[in-house]
Amino acid sequence: MKNWKPLLAACIIFLSGAVLGVAGTRLYVQRAVLRTVAGDMAQVEGLIMGRLDDKLDLSDEQRRELRPILARALGELSAIRQESRPKADAAIDRAVADMKPRLTPEQGEALSAMAARFRAARGALDGASRE
Repeated sequence: MKNWKPLLAACIIFLSGAVLGVAGTRLYVQRAVLRTVAGDMAQVEGLIMGRLDDKLDLSDEQRRELRPILARALGELSAIRQESRPKADAAIDRAVADMKPRLTPEQGEALSAMAARFRAARGALDGASRE
C-alpha cells in the first residue's frame, strides 16, 4: 500500500486527459457542424471531395475535373440557402415562440439564449465563409 500516491497521480492524469479530450472533441465537432450548417464552402467542399475520393477511389485527374463542378454546385446551393434563410429564421422563431409557453421562465430564457447564440455563431461563420 506504499505506492498509492503514484497510482493516484497516474489516475488523476489519465482522467484529466480523458475529460480534456472529450471537451476538445465536443468543441471541434460543434464548430465543424456549425461551419457546415452555416455554409462554409471550403469545409463542405473538403468533406464532399473526401467522401467522393474515399468511395470512388478517384485519380488525380478526376479530382481536378470534379472539383470545379462541385464548387459550382456548392455555389448554387449557397445562393439557394441565402434565399431561403429568411424562411428558415422565421421557422426557428416560430418554434421558439411555440416552445416557450411550455417551459418554465428560466427554461424559456435559456432557450432564447440558445437561439441567440446559434444566430450569432451562424452570422459570424457566414461572414467568415464569404471572405
